[in-house]
Amino acid sequence: MHFSSLWLFCLLAYCAVACQPASEVTDQQSAQAQPFEEGWQRIHQAQDERNRDSIHGYLSHPQASYRYYAALAAGSLQDSTLTPSLVYLLHDSATKVRRAAAFALGQTGGVPAAQTLRKAVETEPDARVQAALLEAYGKVIDAASLGFFQAYETDDAVARAGLAWGLYRSALRQPVPDSLLPRVIAWLQDSSAAVRLAAAHTLMRGQVPSLNAYVDVLRQVARQDTAVEVRMAAAGAWQHVSVASKKQVLREILTEEPDERVKINAVRALDASTFPSLIDPLKDALQAGGNLAVAVAERLHTLVRPQDVSWLVRVAQAQPSAAWRPQALIYAAALRVSPDKRALRRYVLERYHAAESPYAKAQWLDALAEDPAAFDTLRYFVFTAASPIVTSVGLAGLVRMRQHPDFPASQHETWAASIRRGLSAGDVPLISEAAIAMRNPDPTLKTLSTFRADTSLIFAALRRLQLPRDYETYLDLHATLAFLKERPAPPVRSPAWNHPIDWDLLATLPNEPRVRIETSEGTVELLLLPEEAPGTVASFVALARATFFDSLAFHRVVPNFVVQGGSPTGNGWGSTDYTLRSEFSPRPYRTGSVGMASAGKDTEGCQWFITHSPTPHLDGRYTLFAEVVEGLEVVQQLAVGSTIYSVRLVEDIEDPSP
Repeated sequence: MHFSSLWLFCLLAYCAVACQPASEVTDQQSAQAQPFEEGWQRIHQAQDERNRDSIHGYLSHPQASYRYYAALAAGSLQDSTLTPSLVYLLHDSATKVRRAAAFALGQTGGVPAAQTLRKAVETEPDARVQAALLEAYGKVIDAASLGFFQAYETDDAVARAGLAWGLYRSALRQPVPDSLLPRVIAWLQDSSAAVRLAAAHTLMRGQVPSLNAYVDVLRQVARQDTAVEVRMAAAGAWQHVSVASKKQVLREILTEEPDERVKINAVRALDASTFPSLIDPLKDALQAGGNLAVAVAERLHTLVRPQDVSWLVRVAQAQPSAAWRPQALIYAAALRVSPDKRALRRYVLERYHAAESPYAKAQWLDALAEDPAAFDTLRYFVFTAASPIVTSVGLAGLVRMRQHPDFPASQHETWAASIRRGLSAGDVPLISEAAIAMRNPDPTLKTLSTFRADTSLIFAALRRLQLPRDYETYLDLHATLAFLKERPAPPVRSPAWNHPIDWDLLATLPNEPRVRIETSEGTVELLLLPEEAPGTVASFVALARATFFDSLAFHRVVPNFVVQGGSPTGNGWGSTDYTLRSEFSPRPYRTGSVGMASAGKDTEGCQWFITHSPTPHLDGRYTLFAEVVEGLEVVQQLAVGSTIYSVRLVEDIEDPSP
């Protein structure tokens, strides 16, 4: 269909939609279909098949519930050809349809949709729809129009939160001008916690200028806000402050704040000027253990000085052996700056050999990468260790080691040969790490005889892959191939559709299905969201019933961000022999949201994560398919290597009959 014809079709569709009798579009009945009804299933099936024409047809369906689900599907597809139809739905008689259309335009419309969204805000009577329009506008607005966020006024807290989140969305893409900072600071003191949270995240994660002029408000919010999640983000915003009082504020947070998560963000705001005066509270934080100790140890890596090595080593050795992650991170920091590394290297090797967990071995091996004198030792373990968890971390360490200023020139050829050996390995993680190393733009690499543009190893590695399981490595190899041939990297394409939604399985699920995860740290219970992510939920339940997740580990833990599990190889590279379609929705990532890890759109498989805190930068970009309803305190205790004993549908536990 030509574009002009499409607009004409949409105009007719708009007339059909806007003229629906009131009985069809009243209140929430008009925008909700019962889960698993025929129309709902057809729309999700079309979304799963990426059938744009079918979605386009449902956008003008006589029933508002169909238009609602079709608009959400359009937001997941992110297909700009649907923009004209979505624009007309901004005038739909059903409130939820208009909200869904706003979400979809923010996902899909780009700059061409900006003016339409702005005009819709001016005429929209419903505050919830206004909020959706304002947030969507922030996703597509250009720098020249940012004055809108300064000029727009509303007394409604819901709409004001949408305005604040809209600026946050914009701040992720482009700088916030100085002229807008007073508005953000005012939002930081708003009566609505949702508005304050959006403002705090803008200041923490957005592209903002110096906040030195606003330290009094930042201190008050980081120390006194009644919402811990606002305090967390406000503490993180101190990374944009460079005045002398920063030391005192961070000290107050580290010594007086009751919630560990606020302290973690304060630690990440440390810089070279504040670190020396806060050594004592940092020692206490290290001794506290858990995620706080990990966060401190990670931050020390870039801040520690040679004169700090002695106290660092004392603190590390005083920790229990179970605290191997912060301990190894501390030793990595010490190795990086110590002029005499021999004793440190010896201790790291002792801990490597004594470690029983492959995750502990990998962490100690990663620390060894900070010592160029350990090159031969590290290279030996990369190709002899039994666990892929250890070998993949070891090869990444070899790549990082070469960047050390003391790396000997005499080892460059041997290093390059090791990278090529990794490319020749049968281990997919090694292949990916080697491929990434080979496209390093460092011009000195081209002088190495073993690192010339011989593409035969690339093609041989490609033949060893199993698709779609190894799709991420497939992309890495093709990017490296393009680099070696000095041509642009090929466009990233999603895998072909290969795993239809199991509707029969979904039909057997109870209302509000729950999953119980038994871990080495305790029990976590999830509420699944099949209405929003049917394909993901069906796959997750099928894998759980096949005991796929049993005895796997949480291989990735980023304090205040996520815990991630589901990797069959335990190192983050494993997947299923199929891929899922991405299922994006307007549901925000809050504390305890459960999403699917991916290597890009439509590459999801079996790896999933649980959020430690609100993570709005993931909204609309990662499939969210469940929420934690019990055991959030357990999620905070999960560490790298924590075991997943079992994942079971609660209904299956209560009724174990086949």
